[in-house]
Amino acid sequence: MSSVYRQIAKDSAIIMASRLVLKFFSVFSYFMILRALSLKDYGFVSLALSISGPALAISGLGLDDLLLSQGARARGEKRYAEFAPVLGGFIAMRIVILAGITASLFFVRSLLGEQYLEVVNRYLWQAIAWVWIVNIRWIGDGVTQMFEKFKRFSQANILESALRAGMILLLYLLGRLNINTVLWVYILSKGIPTVLVFPALRHLGGWGNLIGKTKSLYSFVKQKGAWETVRMLSGNLLSGLNQWIVAGLLGLEAVAIYNFASSMNSLLAQFSPFRQILYPIVSRMSSQAESASVLARRMSKYAMWLAALMLLGSAVGAPLGVWLLAPKYLNAIPAFYLLAFSQLINAATVSHGPLMYSNNEQKYLLKLSVFGTVSGVTVMPFLTWVFGVYGAILESHLSTLTISWLREKRLRDRHGVTSFVVSDVFKVDDYDKQAIRKIWQAAVFRVKSAL
Repeated sequence: MSSVYRQIAKDSAIIMASRLVLKFFSVFSYFMILRALSLKDYGFVSLALSISGPALAISGLGLDDLLLSQGARARGEKRYAEFAPVLGGFIAMRIVILAGITASLFFVRSLLGEQYLEVVNRYLWQAIAWVWIVNIRWIGDGVTQMFEKFKRFSQANILESALRAGMILLLYLLGRLNINTVLWVYILSKGIPTVLVFPALRHLGGWGNLIGKTKSLYSFVKQKGAWETVRMLSGNLLSGLNQWIVAGLLGLEAVAIYNFASSMNSLLAQFSPFRQILYPIVSRMSSQAESASVLARRMSKYAMWLAALMLLGSAVGAPLGVWLLAPKYLNAIPAFYLLAFSQLINAATVSHGPLMYSNNEQKYLLKLSVFGTVSGVTVMPFLTWVFGVYGAILESHLSTLTISWLREKRLRDRHGVTSFVVSDVFKVDDYDKQAIRKIWQAAVFRVKSAL
């Protein structure tokens, strides 16, 4: 286990150092956009960018996390050569489906909702470019993470953020920052860094024999991915549903407030690297129940400690930062405080994803997804109508807590894996001290080496 902790320490240092740089650029560009756009215009930008959510889910048939987990496990079991054709077939399928989505934006616009239709009518080419760029980046990012090349992954994200900040600053100084230019900035800054992650595609084994790779994917989906595909149709297809419900009930300005609070919460989440690093590592170790349990419980505990520190810091820093940089969004602070509770939930369940996918629990995840979808289309509109933006956040917490408890129970009952125990959070034993010391020493060494 010591080698695993050293790897986690090294990769954590890379991810966290890069995110400090990344978030400096991100926060800078984000507040420039807020200063230039009205609440309504910013709400429109948020809706336009949310198009990538359903497109990403549909083009991947909801198989993204499953393939990442199974690929990492195949690497751990020294049988990746058998899995590579499956991944190659998945990439080919994704491109074909994406072409169909693009055609639908031209020919079936009448099927879109009124506000979605407005986005596509006014910014068709930006919508098409954004959908393609996000999907292409996912391909490169996904394979890069599967092979635990976190340094290259971090470099691509830093470049994206730096490019966006530079272009936003230039347009702001020129007085040309508007909905159209902001959308193109997001497209270009997302697309250019793709050159850094695409070298990972050599692991796909070339572009030949696409028919054979497609057959391999079909066999994989038939055996392990059918339920995950259905789960996507019932859940992931509604990605961004919360924003559309808020828009329909409360208006675009409420979307801007909700999105601002969500963006602040996402900014907070970016400082925790555990999920990104643990996904391939836990997947690789998932066939060893005892080792997986030890690692999952320790990392959940450390993630909870980090989340608690971040929440304490944000309780003081968030109002001051918003007051200085975007005072018109001060009324979003209470929504952010309520939303930030999700950091603790995410920390406690940081190992659930890889453990569930690696143990082929797609059918059970489908049931949980149906529950989440039903809650989203029934409970959320009611709570939003009664409590406004706070109602949407409250529904999210209630459904997530319920689903998290059910996932943990499943892991314990079916697979003998305990990923989180509440009492662990309040205990510090000798193993913790040694692990934290090793992680800290490795992180400091990595940072000094980088400098």
